[in-house]
Amino acid sequence: MLKAILNLPFILLIKIYQYTLSYFLGNRCRYLPTCSNYALEAMQKFGFWAGGWLFLYRFFRCHPLSGHGYDPVPNELPKSCIWYKPWTYKIKKNN
Repeated sequence: MLKAILNLPFILLIKIYQYTLSYFLGNRCRYLPTCSNYALEAMQKFGFWAGGWLFLYRFFRCHPLSGHGYDPVPNELPKSCIWYKPWTYKIKKNN
């Protein structure tokens, strides 16, 4: 319940972006799902803190010199992740 309450303002901001600014800018994301959809799913699965860091990691990879393609939110975080060390949220690629 607390996780949902903390997520609500950020989810609303993402939804507002999707229905306003994103409409005018067009789809420029190099990955599927789009970065805003990735952020929504990550925050719903893992909460604001871990989901937010997963989103930032993804957002900074979304540029012309980076890769592209299907990049889903992981089903679970690696066991090495510690809540006070967000930079340890490394995502293993599925083979």
